[in-house]
Amino acid sequence: MTLRLKIILALIAVFSLYVSADWAIQRSAIFPRFMALEAEQARQDLQRCHQAISRDIEHLATFGQQLASIDAIRRNLQTPEDRRIEANVFKLLLPSSGLDFVAVLDSKHDVVLRTSRLENSMQSLLLEQFPEDRWPSDHPLLQSNNNVQSLDAEATPVQGMLMTKAGPLLVVACPVKAIQSSPSFLSSPCGTLVVGSLLSKGRLAAISRQTQVDFHIYPVDEESGELNSRLKNGEKCLNELIQLAADHDALLSTSPMLTEEYSSRQLKVYSYLADLTGKPFLLTEANIDRQISLQGAQVMNFAMGSLFIAALVFLVILLILLQYIVIGPLTVLTCQASTIGTTGDLTVRANIRRSDEIGRLAKQFDSMVQQVSNSQKRLLDDSRAAGMSDAAKGMLHNIGNVLTNISVLGESLTEQLRKSKLPSVGKLAQRIEEEDDLYSFLSTDERGKQFPTLLGQLAQHLEQQRHTMISQCESLSLNLRHAQQILESQRELATGASVMEATDLYELLHDVREILSASLARYGVTVNIQGTPLPSVLIDRNKLTQVLVNLVGNARDAVRDLPAERRQIELRLKTTDQQVIVEVCDQGCGIEPENVQRIFAGGFTTKPDGHGQGLHYCVLAAQELEGSLYAESDGADQGAIFSLSLPLHPAQGVAV
Repeated sequence: MTLRLKIILALIAVFSLYVSADWAIQRSAIFPRFMALEAEQARQDLQRCHQAISRDIEHLATFGQQLASIDAIRRNLQTPEDRRIEANVFKLLLPSSGLDFVAVLDSKHDVVLRTSRLENSMQSLLLEQFPEDRWPSDHPLLQSNNNVQSLDAEATPVQGMLMTKAGPLLVVACPVKAIQSSPSFLSSPCGTLVVGSLLSKGRLAAISRQTQVDFHIYPVDEESGELNSRLKNGEKCLNELIQLAADHDALLSTSPMLTEEYSSRQLKVYSYLADLTGKPFLLTEANIDRQISLQGAQVMNFAMGSLFIAALVFLVILLILLQYIVIGPLTVLTCQASTIGTTGDLTVRANIRRSDEIGRLAKQFDSMVQQVSNSQKRLLDDSRAAGMSDAAKGMLHNIGNVLTNISVLGESLTEQLRKSKLPSVGKLAQRIEEEDDLYSFLSTDERGKQFPTLLGQLAQHLEQQRHTMISQCESLSLNLRHAQQILESQRELATGASVMEATDLYELLHDVREILSASLARYGVTVNIQGTPLPSVLIDRNKLTQVLVNLVGNARDAVRDLPAERRQIELRLKTTDQQVIVEVCDQGCGIEPENVQRIFAGGFTTKPDGHGQGLHYCVLAAQELEGSLYAESDGADQGAIFSLSLPLHPAQGVAV
């Protein structure tokens, strides 16, 4: 699979996941909000219909109070001898006022007048709820007057709805106040005026026009044929409300308003209306067009389409840019790497391992910086005049460490050349020259048949030997450069200033391990580096390198004669707010408690062949680096830890 195809498939997968996630979020989080908003709007529409009925009842109450304040009615109710109220006046008033029923009662609840514009339905309209002679004192419309017990109390109208044979009736009972000139009637109202208006189809149509809602009502106790038909069609919400209406306590405590997704374009909302006694007697229904959810679905579909098109356009543009910016240059680089591999030019072998121009540029830039830094180091004068004796001893000690490594590397190279199978190539060539019929020798002779195998093994051995010698030569070159740096560092004594340069401590630890790689390998000592790369620190790199080489060299000498599992050295890199700490840990011979501080004194040593200059130089160099060096050990054969603390931002020195 080509790189181009991998990138295309990866981008398609990413965009597909994004589009799928977006679609899932819209369907699971956004669209339900549209539906919830739609349901809430539908409930508000049904509530507005209920409020419209309540306003009609309020208007009816206002009109009834105006009628109850007419002096003729009040006077007739106050005069028991002459209670004549003309029914014709109310019959003329009913059509123009929208009233369907009027009744006047005296203070004993006897009927003084009753009339209705529904001539043939008068009996059914007044049946049960409106007796012909005297109304019972517990009648719902008379509860306000019955509660008036004192002179200061004022009777208020009783208003609400009642179910009659003619249909739902909006009804108001207004107390008729006595005229002030008759003090015998001041303690209570002299009668009651009852007015009512049917909740007819015309009134329902007016409410629908006013609220712009398709509004319907259905009796609960006396189910009509239309309601039964709807139940048979399976409207579960309506059936549930009827069942709830049977349980008055449960219904009154919850006041339900249920919604039903009747179709993809219509939503139904159901609730109830209660009569004067507080019992539900009407089921209400509102049919709402599902404009919100339909528009929400359209918006989300448009958003998904736009997202898909945008993703497709972005994918095409990104592929074009990748072709010109990444894939094309990588193809050219691959061809160049193949050419280098064919010609065998080993001077650029490190670049062959890189896969892009940025990596090569970074490596070349680092090399250029290193060359410039080395050039500047060679131009510095001698640095210090005082302490030349100790400096010379420290230099000799450091040079001795380097020479030890160089000697080990030289011996290893000599041993590699001594064991080289290169002379075997000459023998094979001589054998081939001696054969007259080379083809027969290679194809039929048993010794000749082994030539390809021998040549392959010989080539493999020489290749391994070549890599080993190259690695050792690089280590030898690094040691020579370190020796050169040690010599150049002595020039700093003449100027009295240290050479400060940005140093990557993590990289420096690897350089120290590489400098000592030959002697470490000779004794089978493993160096493990723990920590992560840190920002560069401004410090004297040469001096710090010499300190670390001495510390790692001492740790090597401490473990070289121990079993293999203890020949381990750990280099730990830690940081605090103001310091960076380098720890050199070993499991070697350890330090006696009384010698933990003495080992840093000049001339003191615990080695049979030591001179006592290495650690003394290290502690002085640490102080010059504005840091400190101290040792820790639990005693003999318990290993040791040397901790070098350095400031993150040295205050002195010349930055390079």
